[in-house]
Amino acid sequence: MAPEVTPGDSDLVTVLEDVATAAEDGAREQSRLAAAARAAAREQRGEHRPSQRDAVRRVLAAVAAQADRFTAAAGSLRRTWAAALAAQGMSRRQIATHLGVSHQRVSALLARESGRVRFGTPSGARPAGGDGV
Repeated sequence: MAPEVTPGDSDLVTVLEDVATAAEDGAREQSRLAAAARAAAREQRGEHRPSQRDAVRRVLAAVAAQADRFTAAAGSLRRTWAAALAAQGMSRRQIATHLGVSHQRVSALLARESGRVRFGTPSGARPAGGDGV
């Protein structure tokens, strides 16, 4: 008999597919980034120093964009997995063990995933003096 699929499992599958797409897109972008970095390195060694600044800025911007995309994908996966494990009845501490984070972080992830209000502010907003979620 096949295991029962819960809505949390369906959400997790969707996010995993999104992460796979982000990884594939990232691999293509990283190939382009590698070529751009090598071109900038060649310019650095050569006599084309005036264009160096623009080339290095483009490489830096591309690296930062890749990091942002993967950070967003990781956050989405972490929140969705935490919610799926909670829907299966796991405690915050059990979920923390699975995710490799503290139980307090799990509470923050679940609050953000569910859209609940925390500290008197809407989900995603940063309370004054707080660290956000």
